[in-house]
Amino acid sequence: MKNKNKAIFAVLLTWITFSCQPEVSTSKNDLIISKLRLQLANNNGSGELNVSYQGLTESNKIAVWINKLNQVSESSIPEAHKALIEKIIQELQKSQSTTQLMDNDLIKYSAVELASITSKETYIQMFCGLADFKMPKEGIGNPSPQFLAAMKSYYSNQISTKPSMINALAGDCNCRWTCDEDGPLYTKKCNSTSTGCGFLWLQSCTAYS
Repeated sequence: MKNKNKAIFAVLLTWITFSCQPEVSTSKNDLIISKLRLQLANNNGSGELNVSYQGLTESNKIAVWINKLNQVSESSIPEAHKALIEKIIQELQKSQSTTQLMDNDLIKYSAVELASITSKETYIQMFCGLADFKMPKEGIGNPSPQFLAAMKSYYSNQISTKPSMINALAGDCNCRWTCDEDGPLYTKKCNSTSTGCGFLWLQSCTAYS
């Protein structure tokens, strides 16, 4: 429990430090946001990640994902990926909130396009987690027809998100159901959140993950 509290405190301290600085250089901003992103990533798997991420301001959520996408783009990825990522970054920079991004057609289009040229495993590492992206030895890999079909279906609003558990008491949900080619499956009771799942964590986290 002490280690859990220390991890959450470290993330929040970095966030507060960044938010309270009146003027810092762009390069220093990038370093602060990168540190925040990696601290969030290091909490993954313990149930702390979603709680800490949900505690960020909207501008810091967006900044964290811009930082991650820049890290991906600077890797040895194909030009087609870089072009799509650049478009996504531009949309992130124009947005004031993740709610706006969830309704952004270009974001939806890019999410599907990237799934059509990337293996499922690499896609998840690139766009569904905050840890640094590392190019697999086999490269980008081949796209999964099932995963692509699920992405197309989701962004065509053909997959309906089931209602969350009203009496959930197990903490915030920390699910990634949009990255499951088998579709949403019930897992456990938890408090639903408006974001934290799927592509750039723009989809809601519910008791169905």
